[in-house]
Amino acid sequence: MEDPLPASVDLVVVGTGLGEAMLAAAAARSGCSVLHLDDANYYGGEWASFNLRTIDEWAEREKRRERGEMPPEPVASLIKEGETLQRIYRRPTIRNFKDEWTEASAAPTTAAVEATADDAASEDAALAPPTWREAVDEHWRRFSIDISPKVLLSRGDLVRTLCDSEVSAYAEFKLVDRLLGVTVKEGAEPIDIHRIPCSRGDIFDSEALSMLDKRRLMKLLQLCMQWHAAPEKCDVIREAARTPFFDFLATQNIQGSLANLLTRSLSFLSPAGECPTTEASIEGLCRFMDSVGVFGASPFLVPLYGSGELPQCFARLCAVFGGVYCLGRAVEGIVQREDRVVAVLVAGQRVECGHLLLTSAFAPEQWMKEDPSSTVSRAVLFSHGSVKEEEEEKESISLLNLGGLAPAAGARLLEVGFEACTAPRGYYVAHVTTSGASSGLVDDVIEKMYEKSEDKNDDGEKSTKPRLLRRMEWSQTGYSAVGDRVPENVGVLRLPDATADYRNVMEEAKSLFARFWPDRDFLPRALKKAQEDGEPFDARDEQEIASEEVKEKEENGETTVSE
Repeated sequence: MEDPLPASVDLVVVGTGLGEAMLAAAAARSGCSVLHLDDANYYGGEWASFNLRTIDEWAEREKRRERGEMPPEPVASLIKEGETLQRIYRRPTIRNFKDEWTEASAAPTTAAVEATADDAASEDAALAPPTWREAVDEHWRRFSIDISPKVLLSRGDLVRTLCDSEVSAYAEFKLVDRLLGVTVKEGAEPIDIHRIPCSRGDIFDSEALSMLDKRRLMKLLQLCMQWHAAPEKCDVIREAARTPFFDFLATQNIQGSLANLLTRSLSFLSPAGECPTTEASIEGLCRFMDSVGVFGASPFLVPLYGSGELPQCFARLCAVFGGVYCLGRAVEGIVQREDRVVAVLVAGQRVECGHLLLTSAFAPEQWMKEDPSSTVSRAVLFSHGSVKEEEEEKESISLLNLGGLAPAAGARLLEVGFEACTAPRGYYVAHVTTSGASSGLVDDVIEKMYEKSEDKNDDGEKSTKPRLLRRMEWSQTGYSAVGDRVPENVGVLRLPDATADYRNVMEEAKSLFARFWPDRDFLPRALKKAQEDGEPFDARDEQEIASEEVKEKEENGETTVSE
């Protein structure tokens, strides 16, 4: 028999995604009693990370939802007079799922071919060498695949919140050490994948820009930072705020390759669309440049083991402050009295609640409708080798702006591997994300950047492109509110969007928290706790001890040597 749930709590949270986990942690830390439920047996919801086995299980669950399989009906006998019952369940959000292994995955691995050639005379040569697919399956636990991959902005709100709340102690992060762009070319090599200069030193070391373009770029970036610091004093940008960014660049004598650099390479944080406005584009550039140099030359970070670590970190903080977690427990119905939700029904139990938080996928059909405009297309490409191999043996974490292939889609490719603890050494997992329908973008990326077979090129030589082993694709459709039907004490979070960083989910979580508890702070800076016996000292404690030792030595007549 399942353990009974609390009879009454301040907040019930349905789903363990990042936004839900942050709000649950903030509520628990501010003194609320929290019950956090999820019908899945893992943390993360739409933000989860999976290995090769569990992502197949996730895909099967999503296919069953798409086929219309329904959970059990809630127990209506728990409803009191004057109350109404709303049935809830997780509606399908994943559509058009595709999964295939390529022809290259059936070929023997490089190591196997070399071993077979060396041992041709031995008895082992009669055994079939392992294929790439078998080699990948052998290491299935070492892969970590994100469902909603994003990067952290070094000076962004999420990094600040992680540090202030000390949630950062539960996870590790690494710098995205390569920012790449794509230029479409004519001839045998259809594209050029190049490094994007982002720091002052990178810009002046770049050979792709003329000295005049470098000066124009630095002048524009200085203008952007002036506008960022005091928008009302920067008339040049303020007057052109609503005009297309391309038109504004033309007024600054920025055209050609430099204009492409700004609109199709440095535009990681700019909104998707054919003609983003000057204000939106410059805001994205300012946020980008503001984070350069904080932890390194790149402004972006990724969590080790995938973005699914972040919801678990905030869930731990919630549990530290008394939050109760129950995985594998589905909320079957919500009880409403007038314009408030007063309870939820879970496996024949009634739990009274002051507030309810859930994602739009769980909201009743009467509250939310499907919103095709929020569609996000995603693909995961498994390869042996990187999209841009370099002479150094060190493997890299790369973020590639696909603006050169799909300018209006806000498309990007995040390539992670051994350095991010998401794949065995030599293997890479590339996440392609685009706003709206992909419209053949993934096929275009594969054709230009990967090798799907073991065939040789026209010169009879092996291709230098990375070997693509497997591709997975799907689209995610969100839901939007129908009028003002959502009760006043219910918060509905949007599904992960196509933006590159976590800014939107942070703003949404803060906004909902302020609406529910306007007199409380959202995950404020943690107070320094009193040190207990047996706990390690921090840096300030060590400094105090060192100074006390110096004083004792001076009192005893001993000599202290300063370095």
